Amino acid sequence: MSDIVQGFRQALQDIVAPEIRELRGDVKALNARVDALGDKVDVLGDKFEEKYNALRSEFVSVKTEVASGFHSLQLALDNAVLRGEKENWREIADLRERMTRLEDHVRGTPPQ
Repeated sequence: MSDIVQGFRQALQDIVAPEIRELRGDVKALNARVDALGDKVDVLGDKFEEKYNALRSEFVSVKTEVASGFHSLQLALDNAVLRGEKENWREIADLRERMTRLEDHVRGTPPQ
């Protein structure tokens, strides 16, 4: 029985041990590739973050410009509305004056 155990041990050493050593080498190579890939992912992540921050900054800048443009437009519209209202009040005053003259004319009152 000792010969069987000895033969089994020898078979393990001759067949399995080299395979295990080869697998360990493959695992080390695979780990190295995974580490290299992880480094590449980190670099890409840093580049992405840099681009994202640049775009975010540009977006904030554009947002500020748009807000400023809308503010300027609002001021221009407000001024136009005020000018229009002022013109309307002038027209109303002119119409009142004309109505007063017409009423005076109808009553026979001489114009002032």
